[in-house]
Amino acid sequence: MPGKKIERICPGKKYINAYETVYEYDEDGRETRRVNYRGDIYEIVTDEVNIKKYKMTQIIIVVLVFLIQLALGLSTTLVDAYYM
Repeated sequence: MPGKKIERICPGKKYINAYETVYEYDEDGRETRRVNYRGDIYEIVTDEVNIKKYKMTQIIIVVLVFLIQLALGLSTTLVDAYYM
């Protein structure tokens, strides 16, 4: 139809104005970047230190779950071998 403009809107573009990027500089001149969510429901503040702590926590949890699964598998194998 002439005169009708069709826009394709990406789902992420809906909330593009809900985020604010804050750049901070320390006394050594290093730049740190924080992304603040300024939506209607809640506010999320993330900085690099908290992200690194979160990533390390997730890695530790994955390793512990893997070791527990490995130990349970080995114990089951040993018990089965004992009773055969």
